[in-house]
Amino acid sequence: MNQKTVFLLFVIAFGLAWYFNTESSNGNDSTETGSSASEFISKFSIMRLFSEYQGDWDFPRNLPPFNNKDFLLSQCEISDSLCGRYNYRTEWETGEVTLFKAGDVYYLEYQPEDNPPYIGMGILSGSSLAVTFAFAGNQDIGITLYTIEDDTLSGAWTCFEEDCVGKLNFENLTKRPDPFGHDG
Repeated sequence: MNQKTVFLLFVIAFGLAWYFNTESSNGNDSTETGSSASEFISKFSIMRLFSEYQGDWDFPRNLPPFNNKDFLLSQCEISDSLCGRYNYRTEWETGEVTLFKAGDVYYLEYQPEDNPPYIGMGILSGSSLAVTFAFAGNQDIGITLYTIEDDTLSGAWTCFEEDCVGKLNFENLTKRPDPFGHDG
């Protein structure tokens, strides 16, 4: 197995371990209750984190570290060429992404052309960026694995939305030129 496969299996195993640990700590035997995918989603910690922002017109600017995005982006762009503003394209959607860093973690704010924003957080390993993304208000969560080459991130992703389950989708993020002509 390659490194990407191992990482994806780790993410899935961690989520399942968390879920079954939560069931056990609640006194439920998940094998007896017939836990479904929808129950898993409703208990998933990332979904809980964003549930309070449902209908909040200021999402994600009210959520750390997105409430400090512009400052973190300006600091990150100085020393990390991955940080910046990108155009993205999927099979059915286009938009812009702001990628910045706080500590050792990367954060992404996706702004589709015709839909509300959603956010992601990621971990860099070599030339791969693994990202978990989420929409406000428990609408959906998913995971993307980007391969980084020059100023392009090529991603394979999936999510829990009904039309997405069991499907691998693809997108590209292309870094936008610096309006001031700076390198990196």
